Amino acid sequence: MNALKVKSTISQYTMIKKVLKLLVTNYIDAVLYCTQTLYMQVNYERSEDFISDESFVSWFHKNDENSVQKWDLWLQSNPGKEGIVEDAVQFLRILQTTENGVSPEKLNAAEQELRSGMQAGSKVISIRRNRFWYAAAAVVIFALLVTIGLTYFLSPSKQTQLATQYGQIKHERLPDGTEVVLNANSRITYGKWQKGALREVWVNGEALFHVQKTPEHSKFIVHTNAFDIEVTGTTFNVINTPGKSNVVLQEGTVRIHRSGVDEIVMKPGDFVEFSNQQIQKKTVTKRDYLAWTESKLVFDNTTLKEIATIIKDHYGVDVQFADKSVADKTITGIMPNDNLDVLLKALEATLDCNIQHANNKIVINSK
Repeated sequence: MNALKVKSTISQYTMIKKVLKLLVTNYIDAVLYCTQTLYMQVNYERSEDFISDESFVSWFHKNDENSVQKWDLWLQSNPGKEGIVEDAVQFLRILQTTENGVSPEKLNAAEQELRSGMQAGSKVISIRRNRFWYAAAAVVIFALLVTIGLTYFLSPSKQTQLATQYGQIKHERLPDGTEVVLNANSRITYGKWQKGALREVWVNGEALFHVQKTPEHSKFIVHTNAFDIEVTGTTFNVINTPGKSNVVLQEGTVRIHRSGVDEIVMKPGDFVEFSNQQIQKKTVTKRDYLAWTESKLVFDNTTLKEIATIIKDHYGVDVQFADKSVADKTITGIMPNDNLDVLLKALEATLDCNIQHANNKIVINSK
């Protein structure tokens, strides 16, 4: 009877040790193993579904080009999933940030301690791995990680979120004195910053940052889906939406980091954008990209179809073309953008078209 107990103990120890080593190597793999074992069908309706998709995690880490291409295209085709995807991304970032690795020395010490507690002279007997215990251990690990992650993610003391509604532009000041202007339908998230430590912010939408320098010269990192922006004190504009990430530097210096790509150093007037799986850099007129902070839109041979997308993103209304040919009309100039009806009247007069706005829906037709 005692021998059977020893065998059972050794078997459980061996399996738990394997799971622990898997966790140390990359605990997200343990999460994936558990969720894929228990939930083989993913319907992409919850943030958990994205987290449990191995290719989505690869897209998040930018370590598999096929996954990056697949999810970039999927995000462009499913703008309605933006909120769920952002929740999944924030959760993965929390797991990535709060990960504390266990050294091999600690693993060996734990192993020796466990062995010393066994009966003297016991032999380690090799038996077939018990899948039930493996899966059970993975479930426990997954539950623990979810608990820790949700504690950080949902606790107001750990995560602060600033957001705007459709049609709203808001000025905010962060704890370090950094000034932020949020465009409509945008939000930023940040945690509790320690003195001298990294100041990290996650952007969804569009925001203008005027970063305050600190006595410790602590770095200020802005995270987007495509790259990270590293600064100490400067002013820049960031757009981060599904399928679109870019930054325009107004003053100072910033560094762009993306896995597998050489660091990009920007100077005032530089524009960096990630599109078609490539990072492109060019020089632009800064005022054109910052006009939104003054509730203005700058058009440079812009099609009405492109303007319709801007209106939809800014005001949250559905825009349709009764006459498809009208969508190709272009306009160059500056228009106010603090009132939707005023903007529509200006477009109607300038482009010689008929625009009807009712019940959160806009229909554009030729005259």
